[in-house]
Amino acid sequence: MKKLLVKWERFCNRNEGRILRALRHDLISRLYMLSIFRRTIHFIVPVRYPRRWAFVVGCYNSGTTLLREMLGSHPSIATLEREGVKFTEQFPDLQSGGWQRMLLKNRKDWKMPRSDMQKRTNRIISDWSPMWKNGREIFLEKSIEHSVRLEWLEEAFDSPYFITIVRNGYCVSEGIRRKAAPSGPASTELGSTKYPVSLAAEQWVAINEKIDEQIVNLHNVYSISYEELVMYPIQTLEKLFSFLGLNRPKMSFKDGVLEIESNTFKIKNMNPESYARLSSTEINEITDIMRDKLQYYGYLSDWKAKNG
Repeated sequence: MKKLLVKWERFCNRNEGRILRALRHDLISRLYMLSIFRRTIHFIVPVRYPRRWAFVVGCYNSGTTLLREMLGSHPSIATLEREGVKFTEQFPDLQSGGWQRMLLKNRKDWKMPRSDMQKRTNRIISDWSPMWKNGREIFLEKSIEHSVRLEWLEEAFDSPYFITIVRNGYCVSEGIRRKAAPSGPASTELGSTKYPVSLAAEQWVAINEKIDEQIVNLHNVYSISYEELVMYPIQTLEKLFSFLGLNRPKMSFKDGVLEIESNTFKIKNMNPESYARLSSTEINEITDIMRDKLQYYGYLSDWKAKNG
């Protein structure tokens, strides 16, 4: 019950002023996750194609959902209510076995099948198409699992654009440990319904290493950090809209509230709160696992400056 209340509170905060509309959209998206419902809709809604495909990727708890919702506020961008992998059966399930928010444990399935690639892509587009608004020139999809298959997406879709986001690994590890709940076989293997912070740290390293490995082979990539997004939202979004070939929408930022067209976002850097939840032992454990990657992104020196 406590978890349900926490989820409801997050839902209300995220959709302040539009809760009824958000509930309606949430119900529709839950129905659309059912394959039988999707097959019925296919007979009613024809397949549509945007002028441009765009994908947002990053590790869990790195601000990908916030970024998708901000970008989706632009009148020329269409997005889905949930991660696109939930609306099609064409991608391997990287959270199978009860490994919620832990695609690291299904690493054997990271590589996408190359056979029948065009057929698979057509089915993905057919599955996604009814869920995004007609007339939008850009379709932007955010699924964490796409982080490990960027090169496949580059080949499968027509000249896609990629936006990557990274967040301080200490905070990501703490967030995964706090929010995710392994179940079934995963819980049995771990002997717990909580992830050890060390496993979350290993995943942060693995996902970001995979992203960095792939982006050198992509044509259209723009990388940002969670920290610059929440500290300088207007400037960061202006650069991203420009990258996508779009004009600047109506935006304002005052007293921690960002407005984009008719959408409102409460912006707060959650890193200090995440830091505070970690013990010194956990911080040392995370540092040992992440040291090189933290140094690469500049987070190691940032943590030392804050903590002495």
